[in-house]
Amino acid sequence: MNIINEIDTIKKIINERKSITRFGDGEFYHLFNTNFKKGKGAGRQQCKPEIRSKLKEIISSNNEFILIGISGFLARDDQVSTLYNYYTVYMKKFIKKTIKNLNDKYPELIKRQFYSAEISRLTNSNQIDQIISLFNDFFSNNKFIFVGNKIVIKLIKKKFINKFKSIDFYEVKKIHAYDDYDIILGDCQKMNENKDKIYLLSIGITATILSYDLAKLNYQAIDIGHYFELLEKIHTT
Repeated sequence: MNIINEIDTIKKIINERKSITRFGDGEFYHLFNTNFKKGKGAGRQQCKPEIRSKLKEIISSNNEFILIGISGFLARDDQVSTLYNYYTVYMKKFIKKTIKNLNDKYPELIKRQFYSAEISRLTNSNQIDQIISLFNDFFSNNKFIFVGNKIVIKLIKKKFINKFKSIDFYEVKKIHAYDDYDIILGDCQKMNENKDKIYLLSIGITATILSYDLAKLNYQAIDIGHYFELLEKIHTT
């Protein structure tokens, strides 16, 4: 598949003030799932028809201000072997299953251009230093609102707060955050009435949807995933 690499994706976010929403294994699970029985879920979220419908809308979107990120492991084999160092059996199965499902259910997406969802998955990348450098410059020159669970908020306050020019925090629950979606969306807007702050979202499937909806309202929103947890892992190894 045609997927722009992590460095060029991050540069586009920074230089052109684009938002990004990201599809990984959890999002694709929800997108392809048709079983909404209790207990079925992924990405810390119970499967729901409305989530599946929203993800279908997002991955098919052509909004020029919103980058659609999908797993870089779905790119060409030569690109994968060059950029990534964590090519596990699980990833190989994920690639095969996802490509088959896209071909069967969304064949129109196979040939379109996407951006890399690997921008925050530092431990997968052979370009760690450059990714961290780009994000450090981004963080130090802008004001942010971080939306995530209390564990990650505590981590940022303790170890990474000095990376930011300015950062506010909005705490959400770690599991099934989408159940409070309307409240989260409304509160996020209230925290940024001047639209001068950039959202960093770390709430699983909810971040994929929230980044898209905020971007449609002319905010800049970054689905940052587990960036800070992985940054800590790198610093402690």
